[in-house]
Parts: sequence; C-alpha cells; structure tokens
Amino acid sequence: MDKFPGDLSAEIRQLRAEVDELRALLRQQSPLTSASAGWKIGNMASPPTPTGGGHLFASGGDPYWKDSGGVVHELITPPFPQGVAVANPANTLTNATGTYIQGQAQTVVDSVESLFIAHNALVASLRAAPLIAT
Repeated sequence: MDKFPGDLSAEIRQLRAEVDELRALLRQQSPLTSASAGWKIGNMASPPTPTGGGHLFASGGDPYWKDSGGVVHELITPPFPQGVAVANPANTLTNATGTYIQGQAQTVVDSVESLFIAHNALVASLRAAPLIAT
C-alpha cells in the first residue's frame, strides 16, 4: 500500500508553503527578552518549577528567581527598616578611691542602671524595626 497516494510534488509544495507560513509567524512573535539597551524581561506569572537550574522572571516589574526546589527569591534587597531613636545613657563615672565612699558607689549604680535602660530600649527598637529576632 502506498503511504503517499497522489502527487508527491504537490505534497512537497504544500509542506514548503506550511514551513514558509510558520517561519513568517515566528518572525512576528515577540522575543521573551532583548538586550540591545539592557535586558528587558516582561512580567509573567511564576513559571513552573524547573527540574534543574532555575527560572529568571519578572512580576510586577520586580525581578525574581525560581530555583529547582520551587522556592521563589526576590532579587531586590529591601531597604533596612529604621528603628526608633534611643537616647544616650547619662553616665557619670569617676575614678575610684582607695576607700569606700557612698556617693561614688551610688554614681556607679546610677550609671549601670542608665546603661541597662538604654540597652533595653535599643533591643526593643531593633526588634520592632525588625532587625533582630524576638
């Protein structure tokens, strides 16, 4: 039984016409990226998880990388948040004398307490920023 009944040259002409039509369609297709003035990557939904390597894509104008584990990494580092201001502690330390003087001891206690309060305020500010874990 003949696999190609009919005119083979007509079949070849038909195939050539279809190939030419497909080539024309490919020329009309916009590329996914271009680099004449830097890389341009159009926005798209998160691509499927690759079996190896990763996908670079844009979403909402921001760049992302999806790794082979399915994790999507945003490629723009967010700015560090700023914590609230913490006042400098009021320390008044004097040179210790050879004898115990109540006033000097109280000054040391007050200075340590001031440092303790400033430390707690700094830690609270860093946690609220959030720059350190709670």
